Amino acid sequence: MNLQISIAPATQDASLATKFKSENVKVNNLEEILKSHNYSLINWKTDDSTDIYNRYRKSENFESASGYIVDIDDGLTIDDAKDKLDSLGLNYVMITSKSHQVVKKDKPAIDRFHIIVPFNKPLKSKEKYQAVFGYFAAIFPSIDSSTRDLARFYFASPNDSICVSNLDNNYLDVDEIKTSWNLKEISKKIHRNYWEFDPSMEITLANGKSITASEITSKKPCYCPKPEHEDNTPSAFIDYVKDQDKHMIYCSSCDSVGWV
Repeated sequence: MNLQISIAPATQDASLATKFKSENVKVNNLEEILKSHNYSLINWKTDDSTDIYNRYRKSENFESASGYIVDIDDGLTIDDAKDKLDSLGLNYVMITSKSHQVVKKDKPAIDRFHIIVPFNKPLKSKEKYQAVFGYFAAIFPSIDSSTRDLARFYFASPNDSICVSNLDNNYLDVDEIKTSWNLKEISKKIHRNYWEFDPSMEITLANGKSITASEITSKKPCYCPKPEHEDNTPSAFIDYVKDQDKHMIYCSSCDSVGWV
């Protein structure tokens, strides 16, 4: 299968990654491009320039997307991600990022990687594209929320990056994408350690402050509240998912997902 990908010369300066060109490549030949170019699976409209890099990276220029890229920067191993994707029967290409197994400020050296999930055909709806974030947020609660940005791109991975793939399953069907996913129901199907909690349950935030779950209005790091997990470090987070009007807790240490 061919995949339309937007590419630009590799640079670590985001301010220089504004102009892209569109190319069609075979999915099983992605690794070389992911290591040699900045890239995106979003395709932007062309401008009037005759320059080969004539697709200006702006959300209002969104034209289509050939797939979705999940950015994992915390709380999940490559093997765990492979297991979840294989259980869903999805095709994917996975590549480690430049910060893979690197100590970042107060964060340890852990797996950090990008998951390329191709669609079965180009997706032209902005609303549906951004809705895919919700689908993957239920599967990978630690996903970077900026991946829903219609101008999102990714830096090239180092030459020694690890790249793994499984293209023997199914491509994500764009006709089955809903603008409002039931994240709670998706979580039930995907996570073995699924649980439900009372909104009045007390949560200890990473700063030591205690608060009830229902008081949370945005994503906050916290200690895992499950009684059977003695969490000595704040290895979880709690978030209020506005479009679902529900609260969600994810602990990377015991790999559990809880919903109200």
